[in-house]
Amino acid sequence: MKPNTAPSFAISLPLRGTSFSSSLEVCDQSKKRLLLERQPRRNATQAVFDFVKKAGEEQKKAFEALRQGKGIDYVRDKVKRDIEQVRKFNEGLTKSREKLARDLAGVVGGGAIVELDETLEELEEVLIMSDLGVDTVEKIIDDLRDEARAQRLQVKDDIKTGLKASLVRILKGVPSDELALADEKPTIYMVIGANGMGKTTTIGKLATRLRRQEKRVLVAACDTFRAAAVDQLEEWVKRADADIAVPQPQQKSPSGVLYSAMERAFAEDYDYIIIDTSGRLHTNLNLMGELQKMVRVVQKFRKEGPDETLLVVDASIGRNAVAQAKTWKKDVGVSGLAVTKLDGTARAGFVVSCVDELKIPVKLVGVGEQIDDLRDFDPELFVEGLVG
Repeated sequence: MKPNTAPSFAISLPLRGTSFSSSLEVCDQSKKRLLLERQPRRNATQAVFDFVKKAGEEQKKAFEALRQGKGIDYVRDKVKRDIEQVRKFNEGLTKSREKLARDLAGVVGGGAIVELDETLEELEEVLIMSDLGVDTVEKIIDDLRDEARAQRLQVKDDIKTGLKASLVRILKGVPSDELALADEKPTIYMVIGANGMGKTTTIGKLATRLRRQEKRVLVAACDTFRAAAVDQLEEWVKRADADIAVPQPQQKSPSGVLYSAMERAFAEDYDYIIIDTSGRLHTNLNLMGELQKMVRVVQKFRKEGPDETLLVVDASIGRNAVAQAKTWKKDVGVSGLAVTKLDGTARAGFVVSCVDELKIPVKLVGVGEQIDDLRDFDPELFVEGLVG
C-alpha cells in the first residue's frame, strides 16, 4: 500500500439492542507496517482497531461516531491520521536516514558474515559517528554479538534487523512516552529549555493540538527576562485559539506571573495550563534557581508539582543535548523530552543515547514547520525512519 493511498475498509454498525463493544469491527492498517510497505492489504472482516495505546480517547471517539451513524467517517479519518503520522516521521528523519543508511550499507548492506567481530567493529564506528554515544553503542554491539553467536547468524541483513530491535528496546525501556493527564483539572505542563531550542513554537503547537481536541487551554507567559518573548508567545496562542495569562505592567517576577495564572486556571476550570519559562542555559545558576521557585509555586496548588516538565531540545545540537538534559534533570527534574527540528538534521541518533543514559522518555517530536507538525513520539516509527 502506498502511504498516500487510503485503504478501503468496511464497518459493521451495531444492530438495535446490541452493544457497541460486541458490534464494532473496523479496519486498521498498522502504521508501523504502512511505513515498511510490506504488509498486504487485509480484508476488513479480519481486522479491528488496536486501541491499546490510547484506548480511552480513541474508543470514545469511535463509540460517539457510531452513535451518530458516522462510523465509516471515523475509520477513514483514523486511517488518514495514521498514514500522515508515518509520512511525517519518514520525511522528518530523511537527513539522518540518508547518512546512516549510506554508512550502514557498507557494513550490513547484504551478503554473508565473513568475520563477525570485524563487521561489528565497523558497525560500532558508524553508530558512534551518528551521535548515538559511546556507552549506548557499546551496549548495542554487545547485544548484537551475543545474539549473532546464539542464533548463529549467517547474513548481514540479520544484523541490521537485530540493530533495529535493539534500538527499539532502548527507547521503550523507560517510563511511558505518553503525555501525562491529571486526575483532576487542570493538567499542568511546564516547558523548559534554552533560548533557540524551539520552546515557544512547541508550546504553540501543543496548545493547538489540545484546542483541536476541544480542551480549554491557558498558556502562562512567564518569560519576563526577554522583551519579545511575550509578544511571540501571544502570536502563537492566538493562532491556537487558546487563552494566555501575561505579566502585568511592571511585573518582573516569573513566579508572580505564574501564581496569578495558576489561580485563574483553577478558578475558571481550564483543562490544561501550559507554563512558558525563560530560555536559559543549563549553567545559569540564578535562572535555574528562579525555575526551582516556579516549581514550588505550582506545588502550592498541587503538591505533586507539574504533571509534566518537558525539556525542549534542538535535534541539530546532537550529543550536546545530552549534557544539557543531565543538568536540567538534576536541578529541576525532567519528565520528558520534546525534540524539535528533527527534520533539519542528520544527528537524530542522539535521541537514543539521551533516552538510554538519562532514562527520560521522548514525549513529543517536531517534524516540520507547520502548526500541526508536533507529533507523539513513536519508537518503532522513529527507528524505521532513522535506519531505513
